[in-house]
Amino acid sequence: MRISVIVPSFNQAEFLDETLRSILEQDHQDKEIIVMDGGSTDGSVDVIRRYEPHLTFWSSGPDGGQAAAIANGFGRATGEVVGWLNSDDLLLPGALNRIAKASQITGTSEVVFYGGHKVIDATGRLMELNPAFREPAWCTARLGPAICQPGTFFGRKALEKAGGLDTSLHYGMDMDLWLRFTTNRVPFVRVPGYLASFRRHSQQKGHTIEWLRRCEQEQALIRQRYFLMEPNSMGYRLARSFRRVVGLLSGAQVVTLFYRLIARRTLREYHPNYS
Repeated sequence: MRISVIVPSFNQAEFLDETLRSILEQDHQDKEIIVMDGGSTDGSVDVIRRYEPHLTFWSSGPDGGQAAAIANGFGRATGEVVGWLNSDDLLLPGALNRIAKASQITGTSEVVFYGGHKVIDATGRLMELNPAFREPAWCTARLGPAICQPGTFFGRKALEKAGGLDTSLHYGMDMDLWLRFTTNRVPFVRVPGYLASFRRHSQQKGHTIEWLRRCEQEQALIRQRYFLMEPNSMGYRLARSFRRVVGLLSGAQVVTLFYRLIARRTLREYHPNYS
């Protein structure tokens, strides 16, 4: 089963090499890597050229934004299963093989595959462990799927059924796509283990006032579009509390909180806008 990984990138030369290596070193043999660079000027193109023999396609130039770049990459992909990995994040060893195995066990690739993720800093230091857990469909319908974008892959036909990415979004395109899958009744399949590392650093787009404002605007649009509950409503608080209970009973959130205490000596909540 071929798995296609789209790598959207813009001025991330500091991390791009490690990101591409994390995909190239996957032991799943039938994979393709497509890099869509937005016209970087920081040396990213030199990094991409070093990996050119291993890439199915790459380009560098104005692309209309991250979502448009990803959508263009999907248009070039030939894999039965597709996904994207931002150029500062990492796939963890064995991730693609575990996804392929989950597809075999499930009997179809036309699902959404998701798993646990780690949080690392700019230097690669491990900051958080976030195991994946299952939750009731009614909770997902009210809050949206509780999955992290890095390490999430899906069947190509499932993507087509959902209508692809909304390229007008610049921040919430992943949550919008998850909800498109939900409304089109595409199943979500949890893959055991940790599939990816999400990198938190000062240059990512979630760390500026402009981006946080845009994020809030897009989150409001997505809530309205899919009839999600407002954060200040009683129903939202109840569903959010129930999600936390499910996470605690599964053991997932216990692991997350325990590791936060060890690694950072704090219970500060992981900011959902940065995922």
